[in-house]
Amino acid sequence: MRQRAIRRSSGRYSGPPPPGCAGACAQTNLQAVFGAARGPFERAQHGNAGAGTLRVEAHLGGDPACPNERSPTPRRTLVLTGIRATADATPQTEAEGVRATLFDFTGDLVTLPLLRATAVRVVPRAWTRDGWVSLDLSVTLPGGTIAGGLFAPHCPSLDGP
Repeated sequence: MRQRAIRRSSGRYSGPPPPGCAGACAQTNLQAVFGAARGPFERAQHGNAGAGTLRVEAHLGGDPACPNERSPTPRRTLVLTGIRATADATPQTEAEGVRATLFDFTGDLVTLPLLRATAVRVVPRAWTRDGWVSLDLSVTLPGGTIAGGLFAPHCPSLDGP
């Protein structure tokens, strides 16, 4: 039990595939495409946002531990909010309150430091309370898209209203 708590608090799941979520379900393979500029996201984390919703962050670079005020800035972060906490594979979209924002801190993909999505589609693959969430997603932003799957362990530092 102690080992499991350590894995979750680090923001990275390092054990065997979680029950009910093997293969692609337990991996992050998001790709951003903005014209000729392309780039991956290497990891994801989530927090409980209250009212049965989740906040999910996908990153490239930075510290893989749960974020805090001293964490190094990643190269880029995709923040998703308003995702219903469920394993039900019914798609969730901006019409249901799902929002996405891209922060490109190095300008690798876009010239603006942040872009808000114009369309978001999230399909839950699996979820466990205070454990992890696995999602397929498609995000449309001005000039580009981000698509693929993510696996996000729970990070208590991302919990909040």
